[in-house]
Amino acid sequence: IDPFHFSSTTPLNYTVVSLANAPKQDPFSATGMGGAEALTIERLWAAHYSSGMSADNAATLQLAIWDVVGGTDFSTTSSLNSTAESWISTVNANGYNGAAADLVGLTGSGQDYVVQNVPDGGTTILLLGSACFGVALLRSRIRHANHVCGNE
Repeated sequence: IDPFHFSSTTPLNYTVVSLANAPKQDPFSATGMGGAEALTIERLWAAHYSSGMSADNAATLQLAIWDVVGGTDFSTTSSLNSTAESWISTVNANGYNGAAADLVGLTGSGQDYVVQNVPDGGTTILLLGSACFGVALLRSRIRHANHVCGNE
């Protein structure tokens, strides 16, 4: 929860951007956070995010993300900060071979967000086409089997 962020009474429009290009540009940054920071966040997410995570772990992950995005401009006195820094060190360690989540940024007039990437419609169409082909093939084989057995 960001107590200093406004709540809009109307829907806000967002643009999907690569995580490296998020958050939206601010007066102190010519670009987004960059590729190294994005990779750190993707690794943090893969290593520590869970839909059933505890409130402390969710807060720790949020602090870690803010720390990565904010860099030296961000600090907190939270008791969870040392855990967040430890998580960052672990995913940035030489030899780290853990997974990296597929994340994108949502940026717009409101607060920016990090979300998991959803496959585009091309994947859905390919799967639907494969399913239709499979049904047609199955129907053809059943028709052929009925014809051979004299059930037609």
